[in-house]
Amino acid sequence: MKLANYKNNAVGKEELVLTTDEELEKELNAMVSQAKSSKEKEGKSVLGDIVTIDFEGFVDGVAFEGGKGENYDLELGSGSFIPGFEDQLVGFEKGAEVDVHVTFPTSYHAENLAGKESLFKCKIHAVKEKVTPILNDEFALMYGIPTLDQMKIILRHQMDAKKKEDSMNSYMVKLCDVIVSSSTFDIDEAKLKARIDEMVAYYENAMKQYGTDLKGFLEMTNQTLEQFIDSQIKNEAEKSLKIDALFDEVAKEENIEVSEEEINHSLNMIKTQYQMSDEQFNRFKEEKAKEIRFEVLRSKVSQFLYDNNN
Repeated sequence: MKLANYKNNAVGKEELVLTTDEELEKELNAMVSQAKSSKEKEGKSVLGDIVTIDFEGFVDGVAFEGGKGENYDLELGSGSFIPGFEDQLVGFEKGAEVDVHVTFPTSYHAENLAGKESLFKCKIHAVKEKVTPILNDEFALMYGIPTLDQMKIILRHQMDAKKKEDSMNSYMVKLCDVIVSSSTFDIDEAKLKARIDEMVAYYENAMKQYGTDLKGFLEMTNQTLEQFIDSQIKNEAEKSLKIDALFDEVAKEENIEVSEEEINHSLNMIKTQYQMSDEQFNRFKEEKAKEIRFEVLRSKVSQFLYDNNN
């Protein structure tokens, strides 16, 4: 390979704007919202309450498939059920049996129900009100931090670190593009095939998260696996190998190495973060030490390139 100049490139670093008071307040409010809980209450349900219900739906007196549920927690006013459904459960206490009359929207996804009038027989097992924590020292203690003021300092530091990381990552993408495009690489075909296989496996797993698979995706988009690889994967696989080569060469040229202390520091941080037992940690260390070394080296080379370019 012939590596282009990897120092003093004028790519353009964006000015970093650290966390503002408004951003900090927004993040704290989001944490409060996420920490909301509910508790059972006496009395009638109101909008915003959560009712635990059994329900069964009927059209023309006949129960329909998918229209039955048990011990379902429904927030009244959330709009998660058919329009008009939740409103009819307002004003009832625990133990009430309620007939809910609604009409399915004409655009409803199940054609056999679209536009149909229906009856849902509901039994209310519990009425719960939402509890919003107060943003104070007690709230901070929920996260193991003694005071709210300390929580704000820690959170601001974390948000600033995230901004710095995002800014650096964005810059490194641009910098690597500049260096790679000006360099010459010899791509090993065996390594390229292995990287393509890795990326195909990644796509396969990612698609499973959305209830499909690669075969179904290819059929839906009317393309073969080979066409998908040529259009979506091969260029990215080649680029990733070139970036790997770039990092390896810079590490060699600049004598950037990883010490055992650095590896152990990273491993111990992971152990603390995931609260691993000694047995779990030892197994993780044995399985992942090589990957950790690779990641630490990448991080050090990234920092070198960031510091030595503009």
